[in-house]
Amino acid sequence: MSHPKNYKPLQGQMYQILRRDPKNEGAEWKRCGYARSEKGLNFLLNEYADAYKGSEFMYIKLPENFWTL
Repeated sequence: MSHPKNYKPLQGQMYQILRRDPKNEGAEWKRCGYARSEKGLNFLLNEYADAYKGSEFMYIKLPENFWTL
């Protein structure tokens, strides 16, 4: 399993959302989006699950210095 890359994070964001296609053996995790809060993260994960059927998702909690603008 490939280890997810932390793409250049956006300032003001708390979470980075990643996805990959489990059918593609050796597929890398790709950036899917960002969320500012846990509530936003849960909302986006549900929306992405509907949009990208069959994909796997994970998230990275970014360092605290990115959370504020």
